[in-house]
Amino acid sequence: MTWYEKLFDKFSLIDRNGQKRSIGDLISGLDENKRFFGLYFSAFWCPPCCKFTPKLVEFYETIREKGKNQFEIIFISSDKDRADFDSYLQKMPWFALEYDHPHSIVYAEKVADMQKRFKVTSIPSLIILDAKDGSLVRNDGRYMVLKDPEGTNFPWFQKSVQEILVQGPLSKNGSMCLASDALTNKLFGILFSAQWCPPCREFTKRLKETTEHLKKKGIQWEIVFCSADRNIESFRDHVSTLPTDWYVIPFGDERKDSLCRFFNVTGIPSFILIDENMEAIRTNGRLCVTIDPTGENFPWRPRQVEDINDITAQSINDTVSLIIFTEGIESHVKSAKENLQIIAEEFEEKRKKSKRENEYMPDIVFLFEEKPSEVVESIKSYAELEDRVPLIVLLDVPSQQIYIDENSIISVHLLRRLIDDYCSGRLIMSEIPD
Repeated sequence: MTWYEKLFDKFSLIDRNGQKRSIGDLISGLDENKRFFGLYFSAFWCPPCCKFTPKLVEFYETIREKGKNQFEIIFISSDKDRADFDSYLQKMPWFALEYDHPHSIVYAEKVADMQKRFKVTSIPSLIILDAKDGSLVRNDGRYMVLKDPEGTNFPWFQKSVQEILVQGPLSKNGSMCLASDALTNKLFGILFSAQWCPPCREFTKRLKETTEHLKKKGIQWEIVFCSADRNIESFRDHVSTLPTDWYVIPFGDERKDSLCRFFNVTGIPSFILIDENMEAIRTNGRLCVTIDPTGENFPWRPRQVEDINDITAQSINDTVSLIIFTEGIESHVKSAKENLQIIAEEFEEKRKKSKRENEYMPDIVFLFEEKPSEVVESIKSYAELEDRVPLIVLLDVPSQQIYIDENSIISVHLLRRLIDDYCSGRLIMSEIPD
């Protein structure tokens, strides 16, 4: 089975003239050596979508003129009405995933599945894939179309953190240096901040204190400041308040936007922790510093199985979570940790294999309640969970879905079946109560 058969199942395509076509035919018509296509998540009822679609049409036609067989788009509709779908499709020169049945549960489930896979949280959204193997090229195609409407650098292959940073110099205490010399094989944090932002000023003060605590322990790491200041004067004033051993990305440098896009930074202050291989350790470093100001658990590396606390609970908002609630009862805590660890290790091996074979597997975090806490109670209250232990829950906050297992005995077999059923789509989940 090809990657596109797995992604689209038995759905076919349709254009504004009613012509139908298979996904395979569309892909086979593209250039054999250089072929890409976009998944365009959009809807007629969405004003930002209707505003962006004409720009996307212009971009599509420009790219097609440059290389007719390099790029195609498939419209993935979030419309609730067939008439709206048909009307909107008339504005598009590309194919759409066929909307055969108004309010079709199967269609809605397919769209939801694709949105989850590509982490689409809002529309319009344009996902760029390599048509040779279905691998992800960019998940921010909308931004790139607006930034590069002529497609000069299309298909905009995503650079790694290292590739982004080494595109220019850093400054330190007024002297310029190469990012590769400054950061290679080092732990470091990237601080997104601005002087005009009161929470930024408060967090920077805390980060300075944490850095001093770590220095006293003999722990070496670096800080890279990435400014969101509005003008060069504010930037210079801001830099003058920072420790002289922090690195600074020059004002107006394009790397600031590239790093923001890479880490999906939507607000400041934001603090990203990077390991010696230039891979992200934590994207919620601000929370780590705030909760653990003396760095007792630095560098706050995630474990395969973690107890629920203020830091780990953050991941629940972003991905699927397998959680075992125990009320701190020792026997349940021990069983939860041991069994979850086995399942987490198995799951990680499957993820590595799927990555090698370019197969999709969802992200899942494995959590347990080590002791009762406010954060545990807030999760239980949010999902309206009953007070019984052990309570095994698969929580999918991004999709607003939940599965509560009826079993009261924790076992590897039970957890393995639960994960397998979820990954295969066999698990019947319920809506999280409003």
